[in-house]
Amino acid sequence: MQSVPTSTCDFLRSMLKGIEEAPNTRVRVYLLQCAEEDLNRLSKIDSQVSGCAQLITLYINSVLLFHKIIEYKLWYSSSSPSLIKQNIVQLLQNTLKLEYLFVGLTDVDLALIKQFKVKTLALQLVYVVRAIVCR
Repeated sequence: MQSVPTSTCDFLRSMLKGIEEAPNTRVRVYLLQCAEEDLNRLSKIDSQVSGCAQLITLYINSVLLFHKIIEYKLWYSSSSPSLIKQNIVQLLQNTLKLEYLFVGLTDVDLALIKQFKVKTLALQLVYVVRAIVCR
């Protein structure tokens, strides 16, 4: 059974364009949340783009989690260290999945993933240093 040709690529392009043109961070976060839900549904509907949609969904989920940690200053707070540690561990797991679970990624895709991994490791470093200083 073959997939019926769809306008999935047009949908993805328009979604990305909307996110890029968002006027502020709050709108961008909202659009990313909507995109995550839409891509999750798309991965279940269209088998031809399922892998790509899952990859982008995982990346968006990671970006949103990173933003949540930074926005709410969770990395800076000592009130909930286990939550912060858990979120950072989740981010590191996501970067490993992005890096090794999906095949056929371009050099640009891998560079983007590795750049995000470096940001996550930097966040972890800040968390560890902050935990040592606050003792």
